[in-house]
Amino acid sequence: MKNTIVRKVATLEQLLGICNAHGASYTPSKASIQPTALRSLLELAQQKTEAVNVTRSVYALAVNARQQSFAGLPKLAAQITRIAAASEASLRDKEDARMVRRKFYSVRKKKSEVMADTQAGKAPAPKGARSTSSLDRGSMMENFQYLIQLVQNIPGYNPSEVEFKVETLKSVLGDLRTRCQAVAKAATDVSNARIARDQVIFGPDGVVESSSAARDYIRGKFGVVSRQTQQAMQSGNF
Repeated sequence: MKNTIVRKVATLEQLLGICNAHGASYTPSKASIQPTALRSLLELAQQKTEAVNVTRSVYALAVNARQQSFAGLPKLAAQITRIAAASEASLRDKEDARMVRRKFYSVRKKKSEVMADTQAGKAPAPKGARSTSSLDRGSMMENFQYLIQLVQNIPGYNPSEVEFKVETLKSVLGDLRTRCQAVAKAATDVSNARIARDQVIFGPDGVVESSSAARDYIRGKFGVVSRQTQQAMQSGNF
């Protein structure tokens, strides 16, 4: 789709050059295909196409930032759990913390369970597959929030390291949410930019319609088999 859009804009640019080269011989009555209008349309199409590229780059950066933020979460959860286990927490609290920690890691089936699934005709899970119920970003944030609440209520959880203090962990959780919101906004911006671009390319009096109308005028003006028509019809074939 991207190459198609770029090609249509490039075709309009070449066609505009052809129309300008005809000078006074190119005098269509339709305002939207007069040289000035075609120039304005070309500039608008280029702007809208560039806007899509800009929003796509912002989206890619937002996705990368989100991925980096979530990548360290399993390790952080494990560290928090170990610090809690070294505190005056009850056995129940320690076990609850371990249970939450395990939710950040994939659970591999035992060999006997895999063999049973195979015998039952079930397709084996892809190598490295994880449980989406525990490892999707929404669940990871929910589990991390629960872990924070858990250690917050453990009287003996009072680490000296700033990165493991409850307030710091809450800031980490807030950052995760902010990263997800940034990706969602960036995705919407890309979608809106594409809608605006496609309206200029494919909409009424857009690039496609105006290019076709300009060619039709040249065919009518100079004749179907004229060199001018051949030149116009071949615009974009480069």
